[in-house]
Amino acid sequence: MVFKVFRLWPINGFLELHIVLFLNLDFFFPFLFVGLGGMRLCI
Repeated sequence: MVFKVFRLWPINGFLELHIVLFLNLDFFFPFLFVGLGGMRLCI
């Protein structure tokens, strides 16, 4: 239970950063690839 929470927390952090950077379209696409790479490492 606790392990799942800590496992999902970094992914939620990436999603929040994606939403913030979504307002800045100049940085959205580069960060999207970095975020997906980070999510793959977390999973």
